[in-house]
Amino acid sequence: FGKTLGLVGIGRIASEVAKRAVAFGMRVVAYDPYVKASNVAIMVPTLKELLRQADSISLPVPLPDETRGLLNRDAIAGMKDGAVLVNTGRGKCIVEEDVAEALRSGKLAAYATDVYSSDPPDPSSPLLAAPNTLLTPHIGASSKENLLRIGDEVVTLLGAQRPQRLVGDAVHRGGEGPDRLEPALLAAGPGPELVRPAGVPARRVHAVRDVADGH
Repeated sequence: FGKTLGLVGIGRIASEVAKRAVAFGMRVVAYDPYVKASNVAIMVPTLKELLRQADSISLPVPLPDETRGLLNRDAIAGMKDGAVLVNTGRGKCIVEEDVAEALRSGKLAAYATDVYSSDPPDPSSPLLAAPNTLLTPHIGASSKENLLRIGDEVVTLLGAQRPQRLVGDAVHRGGEGPDRLEPALLAAGPGPELVRPAGVPARRVHAVRDVADGH
């Protein structure tokens, strides 16, 4: 309560994080070079300004060249003393040795992550021996409910239909109508079973849901 959360990037996931932080009485600031305004966060003009203001920093970003090693020694030096860093984006968005050193010195109070520079993390990773870390094995999306949603999306794709959460429009073109996927994309899988007409056998649906249920 009363603390400032800094969000590096303000996409869909970060926006949902912001809503929950506000519910706990936090002030939320965000930096995103591609977004000028947000309904859930105060936008700041630079990453440096975000790091200066934030008590806790969340890093839910992908790994293009511009975010690789984004939080390094110089960036950490611009944070508040005792800041908390949470990385649920990509492991290589930080420099592991720099974060570990900041934890050892107390510059960072804590670091929590579900992602690593390699998966699984290399046994020599400095984060594994650093103090005040919370490390989980890349399972942030592995709730039962989310696995069922993933299964439903797979079934939709096998039926050559448009998925609910399409990223970009490159995979949704051609076909026989606005809800058809490009057949060549379905043919790009490991075997002929992926090349199917619309409609999926019930046994395929049951199999996907059984995996999500842990059977």
